[in-house]
Amino acid sequence: MIYHSDVRVLVDGNNVMGALAAECVDAGRSMLRELLARFAERVGGVVTVVFDGPPRRGESRPAAEAGSVTVLYGVDRTADDVVIERIRAESAPRRLTVVSSDRVIRREARKRRCRALRAESFAKWLLAPAPEPPAPDEPSAKLHGLTDEDDTARWLERFDLSDDDGLF
Repeated sequence: MIYHSDVRVLVDGNNVMGALAAECVDAGRSMLRELLARFAERVGGVVTVVFDGPPRRGESRPAAEAGSVTVLYGVDRTADDVVIERIRAESAPRRLTVVSSDRVIRREARKRRCRALRAESFAKWLLAPAPEPPAPDEPSAKLHGLTDEDDTARWLERFDLSDDDGLF
């Protein structure tokens, strides 16, 4: 999927909210912003999400930035128009991933050689639990026991134990 650290993602917000609803998650704009912020943190990238219409009551102005997530609204045009405009204006289109299930947007992304991802696939990825961090490397002695007789003797002495106690 999307794994490198210089990730730039352009999201058709209404498409992804619809895809989340198909996964039985009733996500509004604010919940989607939170999921996208976690995604951006996980992959080390920046996300721009575009919603249809103006901001709703309590939402920020027409363009708002919250950490690594920029929110745009199609105030006087559709979100699709805004997404296509952003794709066409992209200076490094091969580094951009466009998330939408809209055929016109996906075609425009492919024309510019952007990576195009369906909203349904992206929604499932957003809902997947974060991978567990790798376990720290364990010292060989912890995994296989002490191999050096001097080490064993030193620890037995330190804890005032001996082989005569019948513990070892």
